[in-house]
Amino acid sequence: MTAAAMCTCGANTAAARGSSHTITLSQASKADIVKYIGLPEESITPIYLAADEAYHPRIGIEKDAAVRAKYNLPDEFVLGIGGFDVRKQFNQLLLAYTYVGQAEGDNIPLVMAGREPEWGTGVFPDLPKYAAELNITDYVRWIGYIDEADKPSLYRLARVFVFPSVYEGFGLPVLEAMASGVPVVANNVSSIPEVAGDGAYLVEPGDARAMAGAIIALLLQPSLHESLVTQGLARATNFSWRKTAKETLAVYEQVMAMPD
Repeated sequence: MTAAAMCTCGANTAAARGSSHTITLSQASKADIVKYIGLPEESITPIYLAADEAYHPRIGIEKDAAVRAKYNLPDEFVLGIGGFDVRKQFNQLLLAYTYVGQAEGDNIPLVMAGREPEWGTGVFPDLPKYAAELNITDYVRWIGYIDEADKPSLYRLARVFVFPSVYEGFGLPVLEAMASGVPVVANNVSSIPEVAGDGAYLVEPGDARAMAGAIIALLLQPSLHESLVTQGLARATNFSWRKTAKETLAVYEQVMAMPD
């Protein structure tokens, strides 16, 4: 008997096909595995991840001032964080900031966090060049690699978190941001709606104008901002590592009980 395999849609196809059961990260990933690998639906169980306990609106808040100083962060900012490959679609966020910048760019810049690749090579579009072409360089700050221990503070310090990715197996940054008490704007695609529920402002992928409208609304409408913070925090409570472990154990017990 073959034990259950941890698998996402990008996992080894042969390993997935040779497993008695496959655990994946979302219903969206399950659908992709069925479509592209051909596994039967009943042999796949989606089990959600969770945010670390450090992602919290209050726990660790005493570190925030030091993190602000370390990365020279402005008093208020919109945050984009993650890898910069084409799948993450940060060009959509940069284009959105041509609208946001006209309204609030001088007061609330866009902070782009993450290790910078060799821009313009392989799957990494030249985002700084694109920002320059859009004439928003004055509104965008690239702060580079973020130490993992600093990420909870970075989320908490942001006024809005934007996640423009067009494909995720799960979308952990969305959950981390909601758990940290920052309103989230993301694309309504892939696994993102599963994770975000009603706790984020979702827009259609590629629609920079709609993304800009969501960001501006959250910046300028305090009641909407606070409402989405509350909804995001409530949504985040549905995910826990205890629940993840319990559901994973149940799948392994099910597989081990199968006859040879």
